[in-house]
Amino acid sequence: MGLLEASEGEIHFENQQLAPNAAQRSDKVRQAMQVVFQNPEATLNPQHRIGRILGRAISFFGERDRQKRQQKIASLLKAVKLDASYARRLPKQLSGGEKQRIAIARAFAGDPKLIVCDEAVSALDVSVQAAVLNLLVDLKQASQCAYLFISHDLAVVRYISDRVGVMYLGQVMEMGSAEQIFNAPSHPYTEALLSAVQNPDEESHDAIRLEGSVPSPLNPPKGCPFHNRCPRKLGEICEHTPPPWRKAAEGHGIYCHISIEALKQVS
Repeated sequence: MGLLEASEGEIHFENQQLAPNAAQRSDKVRQAMQVVFQNPEATLNPQHRIGRILGRAISFFGERDRQKRQQKIASLLKAVKLDASYARRLPKQLSGGEKQRIAIARAFAGDPKLIVCDEAVSALDVSVQAAVLNLLVDLKQASQCAYLFISHDLAVVRYISDRVGVMYLGQVMEMGSAEQIFNAPSHPYTEALLSAVQNPDEESHDAIRLEGSVPSPLNPPKGCPFHNRCPRKLGEICEHTPPPWRKAAEGHGIYCHISIEALKQVS
């Protein structure tokens, strides 16, 4: 999003390398990329009514006609399944789920092509989570917008994602379709995460318990960053040599020294 500058690397969007800072990017790029943060309480100005919050975003993206802005505000509220009367309310008059719906509506104000959802439902009650997730799915299908959805909740990830990247200490350990990630072969870290999720349709199983503490991301271990906690560590090669990127299937890669055939043998 360019809110913080990356320490290294490049970001490309629609075949265009992005400037590291949002202020250096064009209005067109900023309009195309929006974000929904984890805590809507901290992202909505408590002194402004919802109509002004949404109207300001619409105006920023080029709509100067007041009547058309009002129509757009009503349209956005309808899209997130809120009554047009919400435009007259203050954020303090909304529930947590309603505030997050307003944050989502604001993200869609400029008809973006990509929305970064940063733990967008983790602060909500389970029943509210389900409603917001269904809303996000409906909006994605209606707008053809893409999501980069960040979450620690694997059930949420499985429900909303087409492709999944599993990260550990900033390193992508596995990447593939949702179906590929949630089935063997898996990276040992992915395997441990999945073992902690109980599926009522499957036989119960023991969770894989990872020993040791998580190292600092500022000083990750040499070799494979997961080696000091990996229950399937091979030996010194994992400690000293960065793993290869192994192709498990078309579109499915695993960052590990263990062969794909061995990874298929679930622990």
